[in-house]
This record gives sequence, structure tokens and C-alpha cells, in this order.
Amino acid sequence: MGWLKKAIRSLSAQLIALFTLALLPLGLISISQTRTVIEEANALARASLLAKTVAAASEERGQVQNALGAAQGLSAAIIEPLDTAACQASMRAFVGANPQYSFAGYVPRSGLMTCSTSDQSVDFSNFPGFEEIFASKTPTVVVNPAGAVTQAPVFIVSSPVLRGSEMSGFVSISIPLVSMNTLGDTSPGTDDVLLLA
Repeated sequence: MGWLKKAIRSLSAQLIALFTLALLPLGLISISQTRTVIEEANALARASLLAKTVAAASEERGQVQNALGAAQGLSAAIIEPLDTAACQASMRAFVGANPQYSFAGYVPRSGLMTCSTSDQSVDFSNFPGFEEIFASKTPTVVVNPAGAVTQAPVFIVSSPVLRGSEMSGFVSISIPLVSMNTLGDTSPGTDDVLLLA
């Protein structure tokens, strides 16, 4: 124990104790500032991610809005009684001139689609959501992980074909999810909507 008393009374031990006490507040300030810098860096990272997400979503929103406008234009061009050959030619010409779309088609009230960019006729009358589209009489946008015609994941934009207050059918346009660089799960709950192309 004598050596401990001697060490405490020595000048070097006293200087070490003094420096330790003098530097302690600086260490605490340094820790506090480091924590603040880390919190600010995290906040900037979150803000940057949010900005990138908003930018990506606004591009997709623009593509969907363009498709809605195109579907409304095609809806206005549908003339009944339907000339299937002329209708198919105009749908194919439309998709040919607009490579961002993979499909366009007209589904009449009967549900039997004979006018589209596809060579096949498809009966949608028993598909989930078919009746709801006619009941709503409004444009719709849905995601389909496997389109009925294209078999690829697509955004489907549909616009009603109205004759007065009656809906005679609807035009649907498909935007491939690949072309929109969509990431993540492409299979949201779509059980209650009509899944076309």
C-alpha cells in the first residue's frame, strides 16, 4: 500500500489525473457532435431516397396519365357497329407507333374481345371485375402480374366507351412493367379487378 500512496503523490500521477479531468469534457463534446453528425447524415440519406422515389414515381405517373389519355382517345374512335378488321388495324397501328405499350384492345359489353393487337379472341365476360368496370363507368388503372393476352407483368389502363350515358365497352392499353423500371412486388391484391392484357 505504501507504493500506492507514493504513486498518488508523484507529479506524473497528478498530471495524468489533471489531463484526464481536463480532456473529459472535450471527449463528451466530441461524442455528442459525432451523434449529431450521424443523425444529420441519416436524415440526408432519407431525404435523398425520398427525392429519388418521388422522381421515379412521377415518371411512372406521367406514363400512366399518357396511357389514360391515349385510351380515352381510342375510346372516342370506336364506332359501332364494330368493323373488326378496321378496329384491329387501328389498334395495331397505335401500338406500332407507341412502343411503350405492349397491347391495346376493345372489349364490348358482351365481353368477347375481337378487336385488339392480338390475333386471338378472348372472352372476358367471366373474368373477375368485369361487371365492376361496367358499373363504375370510369377509367381504371390496375397492375396485373401476368396479363391475359401478353402473359407479362403490366399496368393496364382502361377507359370506358360511352354512347350517351350508356357504356358499350372499354378500351384497355397495357404498359409493360419492365419498360417502367418498376421494382418490388408486382402482385398486389388484384382479385377484384378485371385483368386483361
